[in-house]
Amino acid sequence: MTKDIVVRPSSLTTFASCPRRWAARHMQDEVRAAGYTLAQGRATHVGAQIGTAVHAAASHTLAEKMRRGGDLGTDADAEEVGIEAFRERVAAEGCDWDTITGDPDTAQKQIRRMSRVWRRSEAAAGNPLMTEERLEAEVRPGLIASGQMDAVMTGDPDASIRDTKTGVSRRANALQYGTYGMILRAHGHNPGEMIEDYLPRVSIRKEQPPVEAHSVDIIAAQEEAWEAIEALAATVEEFRRRCADPNSRPPNMAFRANPADSLCAARWCPAWGTDFCRAHIQAPRSADEKP
Repeated sequence: MTKDIVVRPSSLTTFASCPRRWAARHMQDEVRAAGYTLAQGRATHVGAQIGTAVHAAASHTLAEKMRRGGDLGTDADAEEVGIEAFRERVAAEGCDWDTITGDPDTAQKQIRRMSRVWRRSEAAAGNPLMTEERLEAEVRPGLIASGQMDAVMTGDPDASIRDTKTGVSRRANALQYGTYGMILRAHGHNPGEMIEDYLPRVSIRKEQPPVEAHSVDIIAAQEEAWEAIEALAATVEEFRRRCADPNSRPPNMAFRANPADSLCAARWCPAWGTDFCRAHIQAPRSADEKP
């Protein structure tokens, strides 16, 4: 029986930029079972760890609002939830620091002020229908989209999806949001609006910028997501077909590599420099070649 493909909406952007990096991150068991090696897990970048912390504080805030009938609870409680989430993730995964966030003390200061700014933005002003609730839907035969939306807000007449993003720069996330729309429709809700709440991560020597609310065309995003899902499913199926046929072309080549991708580096990709992706493996020098 063919194994279902389970896709996280947030991973579709990775597939679009480099399918082989996507496979190395999200199909590790199958890749290794096919005889390929992958690099061992590396520490998670501090940007992702802070993003997790801010999401935890935001989710706590909305959960309190639902529980208390509109009251957000205290800043201190939400911040502590975020700090604890940060500590747990760093203990489990390590942390790859950068020049904006160079140590745990700096990270915690950033988490506190980012959480506080988020709580005073319109992102926290609506009426939450659900927060951080994982939903799944079969969006095509054999492919399950499994997503955990930051918040679904009640609307008139349609629900709205709000997603918080943090980082040093804003990136395009339409593929993720379009898949969220598909999942929500499968569960009986009509997503009439999609809003990304972007919260910049900046040096603590600078003032924390406010949340930027960006409206996303949910219909166009769903159309783009559908095309990406179709391409992903076809690629995974081709990889599996090649694995089952010893006379076929190399299975890893079913996943197109993109060496020009900005995240094509050992720091970001477990396929980099391995036999699963030889795009950066140099040929051995000949005996008479000068170093």
